[in-house]
Amino acid sequence: MIRYPTMRAEGNSSVVKMGKSPIIAAYYYPGWHASEGRQIRGGTTEWELLYDDVSRRAYPHVRRPLEGAVEPSVQSIEAEIGQAMTGGIDSFWWCWYWDRGRLLLNEALDMFLHCRIPADFRYALMWVNKRPHFRLPAEAPWSKAFDRSRLIETDEDDFAAMIRHLIERHFERGNYLRVDDRPVLSIFSIEPLIRQHGVRRLRELLAMGQRMARVAGLRGIHYVAVIHRAEVRSPWLRRLGLAKWARPAPLREIGFSAVTTYIYLPDWEGPQRQNYAQLVEKRAAEWPRFKE
Repeated sequence: MIRYPTMRAEGNSSVVKMGKSPIIAAYYYPGWHASEGRQIRGGTTEWELLYDDVSRRAYPHVRRPLEGAVEPSVQSIEAEIGQAMTGGIDSFWWCWYWDRGRLLLNEALDMFLHCRIPADFRYALMWVNKRPHFRLPAEAPWSKAFDRSRLIETDEDDFAAMIRHLIERHFERGNYLRVDDRPVLSIFSIEPLIRQHGVRRLRELLAMGQRMARVAGLRGIHYVAVIHRAEVRSPWLRRLGLAKWARPAPLREIGFSAVTTYIYLPDWEGPQRQNYAQLVEKRAAEWPRFKE
């Protein structure tokens, strides 16, 4: 039997306990909001890539949001919260870009924090340790070298500064999502962090964050690893000389409390046209492998 987390309020905070009702969270990608330094074809947000003449000629039958592009504001985000709750969504899981002290694509999150948020609606952050695209459409074909150039590296000082910022600006807010009274922080791309630091150093970084949270009066941090394949015994661990970690549950030993994915439904190396229902069935069958 699978137990799902259910939310209960304790004083000023949001606490998740194991119960029968799931918490439904939606990733919130802030690239649809204008952000300084971005160059998007014909405008300042990624809406232009859906509605401009180039897009309409190239993809005349693509289904687009009926209301068209939305100029972001506190009021529009409050409306999004209301629509999300009507659809059964309990929380926004923000794509959050910390780049060694710089906050990228942060304007929408700032607006969200000024919203009148219903008492039973929560939010959490996913640290995207990869820089967003600043020029769209891409001017050159995708390459591994370009993809690596977008990765954000961290170290002890930078990671401590990030955790300090999160404690001061987010973790202590009453509407920040907690699991077992620990604020949730997911990390977007675990594989590059392990390649950069190795298992031992990454484990020490996460442990340092736990200590900082406890010193601040929190019970710790509920770290969530975002991985891109369900293969626990991944060959890349062996290629990195980490064969002893290529066994079940290495993420738990590193310091993570949970594992999830991001845009996991499609087969990225499969055909361009894929069947939604078949993919859902396939992915659901892989859930036990994540549990391992």
